[in-house]
Amino acid sequence: MLRSTLQIYENVDISVYKKLLAYLKRQNDGYVAKKYRVLSMDNVKEFSEKSPDDKFLFIKVVLVIALHGPCRAEELRLLKVDDVEDCGNILVMTLHDTKSKKNEPSQLHRRMDLYFINVVVAFHIFW
Repeated sequence: MLRSTLQIYENVDISVYKKLLAYLKRQNDGYVAKKYRVLSMDNVKEFSEKSPDDKFLFIKVVLVIALHGPCRAEELRLLKVDDVEDCGNILVMTLHDTKSKKNEPSQLHRRMDLYFINVVVAFHIFW
């Protein structure tokens, strides 16, 4: 990584510096990359079922749309309650200022776990 960074930004090829390469290899001995904890669908479902709606309904909705929805993080941030419409067996979300410059409605189908859809609908009704 250091080699490519120096090559790209500073136009320096460190492969000619043998002692530097040996030093960097010695410094890297025993390094273990940090592993991040990742939420599984079971964790998300457990959180959705066990946490009270009066405190965590908004977080549940964001989690459901982020995992199942057809939107990027910025589009999710700009999403408003009025942009989500319940049309029976699908939820239609109108995304604004998309990266693809298409302001077409996106659909979140009910084929996923019905509980998650009900969380979004409950938030839409509550808000």
